[in-house]
Amino acid sequence: MIFVTFPNDTFFIPVIMAAGGNVGTQSLASMIRSIALGSLTIRQIPAIIGRETIVGLLLGLASGVLVGLVAQIWLGQWQLGLVIGLSMSVTLALASVMGTTIPLAFRWAGRDPAFASGPFITTLNDIISIFIYLILASLLITRF
Repeated sequence: MIFVTFPNDTFFIPVIMAAGGNVGTQSLASMIRSIALGSLTIRQIPAIIGRETIVGLLLGLASGVLVGLVAQIWLGQWQLGLVIGLSMSVTLALASVMGTTIPLAFRWAGRDPAFASGPFITTLNDIISIFIYLILASLLITRF
């Protein structure tokens, strides 16, 4: 697989990574707080994951459209705007889900959910966001 990108597109990679880290850390903090307070029941878990997924999708879509439009206007390349917008959307949605599910997985495994702290989730989101960006760039830019 060949990764194809445009010149000047690397400017947006840190933006996508930072946004994913922020969303993941916020979801993580909310989940760890619920676990620590003991206000979380097994029956609530699907609803909480569903709610966080919807919030992540909405944040991702809003941010993706905005950042994609900025990229398109600034660089004058609609393909790059599309790749950046979709990357932001997918990254924020996944970051929200991971921030919610990773502390639950730690708890289920008998580990302290706080081990899934900010640096862990942020690093994981950074790796995934770069992967998403490069895959979408190679899939979409070569098609247009």
